[in-house]
Amino acid sequence: MASRTTAGVGMGITVTILGLIAIASFIFAVIFYGQKQKVEQDLERAEDALSTIVTANERETDWVNTRLNEASSAEGRPSLVAYLDRSLREAMDIAAGDEALTVEDLEVRLAAEPYEGADVNPLTGVIEERNSAIAALEDRIAELDEALVRAQRDLTGQTQITQRLRDEHEQAIAALNTELSAYRSDVESYRGDVTSTIASNNERVDDIQRGASEQEAALQETIASLESRVFILEGQLAECQGQNQARLRPRDEYALVDGQIIGVSPGDQTATLSVGCRDRVTLGLTFEVYDDGGAIRPDQEGEYPQGKAAVEIIRIDEASSVARIIRENRRNPIVAGDVFANALYDPDKQYSFVVFGNFDMNGDGDATAQERNDVESLIRDWGGALEEDLSGRTDFLVLGERPKLPIQPPPDAPLAVVQNYINKQAEVERYNALFERATQASIPVLNQNRLMTLTGLRGQR
Repeated sequence: MASRTTAGVGMGITVTILGLIAIASFIFAVIFYGQKQKVEQDLERAEDALSTIVTANERETDWVNTRLNEASSAEGRPSLVAYLDRSLREAMDIAAGDEALTVEDLEVRLAAEPYEGADVNPLTGVIEERNSAIAALEDRIAELDEALVRAQRDLTGQTQITQRLRDEHEQAIAALNTELSAYRSDVESYRGDVTSTIASNNERVDDIQRGASEQEAALQETIASLESRVFILEGQLAECQGQNQARLRPRDEYALVDGQIIGVSPGDQTATLSVGCRDRVTLGLTFEVYDDGGAIRPDQEGEYPQGKAAVEIIRIDEASSVARIIRENRRNPIVAGDVFANALYDPDKQYSFVVFGNFDMNGDGDATAQERNDVESLIRDWGGALEEDLSGRTDFLVLGERPKLPIQPPPDAPLAVVQNYINKQAEVERYNALFERATQASIPVLNQNRLMTLTGLRGQR
């Protein structure tokens, strides 16, 4: 019985102890749980505070770890924020000289002159670019300095050359003035000699006139004796002139026909002619076109009528040639069977010309002796021959406008004026002499208009 009681007491104690243990465990669990929650809350708040500085993902990056290592190894072991703040201040002090400057302030400053481009490009790159530009400018300045030195040296040389040329020019002017003074003296002396010569010649003219009056009576007797001989010689001369006229007179107008139009192409403005290579035609040769040979006769004033058309050879075949129509009367167009002529064209003969006088080939209303060269060139181009003077071989004399003789200058006129009068007088005398000799020899005399008409160029000029 006693054993059972002892066992019951022990069991009760055990149960009590276990209950106390359970109660204590519960209390400790409640206390620990409460502390755990507080710690977790503190940890969460610390995590939030840390996240405002650096997030969990950022803490896993190499850059953050590197910065943490740099902060831990820095003097005084500052926090990461303090390390970064100090680094930022140092960077701002280096970049702008103001450690309190913010990144936004720096961007605003870099966006303005003279840092244009630094807000979008690395500052060191901008600095390097500026340094390169400065170096290039310095090189350019050095080159310009060298060029300036060379230019100054060249300028000095040119100045010396200019001075030398100026000195030579002044010396030449002085020499010319000396020579001009000598010439002026010679001219004055020559003028005096000319005046004296004119006076002497006038005296001689008076003597000659007196002598001529005395000789006139003697010559009258000689004239009388010669008149009988003249009668005989006139008969002989008339016979000779008849022979020369038959030999030198140009063909009648109707005999100037050189061929016929054998075909016309109105669309191409061309015509086919009956003359070709065997007839010795050349490219560029022109013809006046007429209805028939009778239309070539001159009028009462001796002017040849203009053809109803004009053609110019552009292609030559053996027995025919093609010519372009350079002028045509629309009311009377070219047709097959029309005749054409060029007074200068002759497959068997080369015509000879003598040209003299003033001509107006350019149509400006001013006839000059220089334009005579154009007439001579025209004749040469067509195969004509030029002669200096009339002869038995001359076929045509081409005379321009008569030279105008100025008023005879007084004895004291300048030498140039006197010489010009003498030259003009010689031209007038030669003009009259050529016309008279051609008329006596029955050589046709052509003016510019008749020459252009006969050659078929009047419509082109």
